[in-house]
Parts: sequence; structure tokens; C-alpha cells
Amino acid sequence: MDARARKDLPSYVAPTTRLPSWLFKRNQVIPKDQHGNIALRPDILLIPRLPLSATHSPRFTPSDRSKHTVYIIEVGYCADTNHAAKTHEKAEQHQLLHNLLTQAGWGKVIYTTQESISLGVAGTKARALSPPMGVG
Repeated sequence: MDARARKDLPSYVAPTTRLPSWLFKRNQVIPKDQHGNIALRPDILLIPRLPLSATHSPRFTPSDRSKHTVYIIEVGYCADTNHAAKTHEKAEQHQLLHNLLTQAGWGKVIYTTQESISLGVAGTKARALSPPMGVG
């Protein structure tokens, strides 16, 4: 999760802001940063049916990736009149991650404009978010 600094994260989220290596197959080539960490960092990566407590183990291996759905969620701030462009930008930002997770055998990897959220600097949001957020 890249949405905030590790020290500010609640205890119920992953122990690091970096993606764990168990998300990928051993032989996959994954982009790394200058410190050797996985360079792909979506704001939120959610796998609903995996118990978070189990994933904290350094030896964790998902039982059957093909039975799980992975959601890649991005949030971006934009000018109040520029939601469409920001949503499009965010929907393309992690296409490589989407492709790598699909190649790693995850059953379904969901990353579309529906998982990209744009917030205007004055607090506006895209009209399409009103119904899902329960706001009229």
C-alpha cells in the first residue's frame, strides 16, 4: 500500500508499504528500485479472501492463486475540472503490475477505471462515484 507512510498505517494492514514477493512466480522478472525493493506500488492492493495475518509470515505462499481475485486500486488528486483525465491516467499507471499478476496465475486481476478514484483539490469527486459512495 502506497497511500501513506508505514508509521501512519493502522495495524490491520500489511506490515510494509512494499508488495511482497509471494505475489509473483519465482522466475518472473519484477522491476526493482535502487534498494532492491519491488518498484511497483499501487495505492491499495486488495485480495479479499486471503487472511492478512497469514500473509505476515516470511514463508507465506498462497494456496491456489487461481481461486483469488486481486484488486489494484489507485487514488489521484486532480484539478476539479479534470476528473476524466486523472481517472484515465490512474487506470494505466499499473498496467505492468496487472500483467505480471495475471502471468503469476492469479484467478482474476481487476484494474480498470472503476478502481481508479479521482479527487478534486476542492473536494469534488467524479459523478460516477456518487452512487457507490452513497452520496447523491
